[in-house]
Amino acid sequence: MSLQTLRHGELSPLMVHTKLGSFDLSVYVLSFEINESIFSQFITGSFVISDTESTRILKNIGLREDLSCSLSFSFSGLEDDGESSQKPIELSEEDYYIYQLDVGEPYGTGTQETRVHFAHKVFFKNEGTNMSKSYQKKKVSEIVKDIAKELNIEWNMFEETLYTFSPVLPFRTSIAQIMSLIPFAIREENKNDVNFVFYQDLTGKHNFVSIGKLLSQQIIVTGK
Repeated sequence: MSLQTLRHGELSPLMVHTKLGSFDLSVYVLSFEINESIFSQFITGSFVISDTESTRILKNIGLREDLSCSLSFSFSGLEDDGESSQKPIELSEEDYYIYQLDVGEPYGTGTQETRVHFAHKVFFKNEGTNMSKSYQKKKVSEIVKDIAKELNIEWNMFEETLYTFSPVLPFRTSIAQIMSLIPFAIREENKNDVNFVFYQDLTGKHNFVSIGKLLSQQIIVTGK
């Protein structure tokens, strides 16, 4: 998604918050992207800014890659009529943090492009949650809920599973533990649905749900 191709009124100012204050970088942004996938446990994204010797944005606003900087931004697409804006998706400074700067080589008259990478706070919380644990006669869904408490995860969709078992989970992060349980998940509503996914959506909430349920929610349009 490019800031230059979206229509006026669909984007808020792109604000970066550092120890030196809050700064609107909209006029310097060349492109912006945010990634949501049913196969990704975190929302991540990046934007590219154009800097020059006269502006020296990175230095003047104190932009760093040590998680001391955060991001706030909102955007919306268009409804099917091609005119009405959808409900905005909001990225708040309490939830999204900058963790990497890819600074390019200067070109032309000293112009330099930098790609700024950011991710949801759950991405960073997960790094400090290495754990080992055992469970006795618990459903996969019960174990997933228990592990998710370590990350203060909020749920959008969550499906209960069938059967209990007693796993011993080796030392690894909370997200890695949950992903290791996915192959053992069997949908309570339909025992033939065994393909589960665990992912974060653009609301900032997570989903533990079968592919079968996701497919059943899709709207199928047929011609006459």
